[in-house]
Amino acid sequence: MTDNNYSDIQDLISLELAGQTSASEKEYLHDLIQNDEAVRKIWEERSAYHASMVPAYESVNRKAAWKGVASRTVSRRRPVYRAIAMSAAAACVTAVVLIYTFYPSKNTKTFDHSAAHLKLANGEVIDLRSPQKTIIPNGTVTNGNNRSLTYSGGPASGEMNELWAPAGSDYKIELSDGTEVWLNSMTRLRFPFQFTGNTREITIDGEAYIKVAKNAAKPFVVHLPTGDVTVLGTEFNVSTYDHMAVALVSGSVKVQVSGQSKVIKPGEKVVYDDGLRANKFDREEVLSWMQGLHMFNNASLEEIVKVLPRWYGVEVVLDNTSSAQSRFTGYIDRNRPISEFLHEIKATSDADYYYKGDVLHFR
Repeated sequence: MTDNNYSDIQDLISLELAGQTSASEKEYLHDLIQNDEAVRKIWEERSAYHASMVPAYESVNRKAAWKGVASRTVSRRRPVYRAIAMSAAAACVTAVVLIYTFYPSKNTKTFDHSAAHLKLANGEVIDLRSPQKTIIPNGTVTNGNNRSLTYSGGPASGEMNELWAPAGSDYKIELSDGTEVWLNSMTRLRFPFQFTGNTREITIDGEAYIKVAKNAAKPFVVHLPTGDVTVLGTEFNVSTYDHMAVALVSGSVKVQVSGQSKVIKPGEKVVYDDGLRANKFDREEVLSWMQGLHMFNNASLEEIVKVLPRWYGVEVVLDNTSSAQSRFTGYIDRNRPISEFLHEIKATSDADYYYKGDVLHFR
């Protein structure tokens, strides 16, 4: 294990301590803990800290009220929303896929916001921190200086490769059929170098904007943690943070979850909880991340502290759960320091924050 990979291992350890690793991630991590002394040391330190926080958390007075917050909002600059152009060309259609997951990271002071890596199906890992051209079996992979990845050739076996965009970063890749995928922070994309068979299939875990190259003979299918979305010619958004939600901007999508399916109309958002139901959605809130913004519209502090790790790579603890439902309206700008956002919250409410080591606490 090289030093360049340790930030990803720290993310995986945090995920394991939160009880959110998949079976394959758990197996991979514990194999490293057993065989890599440096990883084992990180695991022991993070586990000890995690255990030490439990008594403190349980001792919090949950009846203490956080007064005067719910009705206040931040006076914010309304960003100029540049609509994403919908091309009329027959060469492509556009799709937006957002799947929210929580991946806390160890700290922000040493976090490399440009870090990313590509793991090939044969197990080889390509570090994408700097521009380079890498020879792969039957082809090449080119990593640009603007966090973009292109490739030519590659195995036609249909085996899946994995592209990872870490906290505080984004990444773009162009697939073999011309489909373009923009990954938001803490997002994992699984894709083949060459699409085989009668469909084009990828898997997304995180958040992504997808511009799908049109090919009526080969439908494009996006696999999500809780279901599948089949592109019928469309621009859409998917979120699976608390539950699966698909918001359709234009065209048509077919949503399939647990044996149920629904084709929705433009302007509708279908939500899956006990069943599939449709309502309206706010396009600006859904797509603002493409401008490096995350909009909060009367969001609870509980919701906010789940976004900060993904956007800034900082571990966050909510000391007093009685404040979890306090409301805030405003936005995060990923190109501005987190301190500015924290100052707005503190200045417009009774909320306060502090750092304990590298961990951000709200009280």
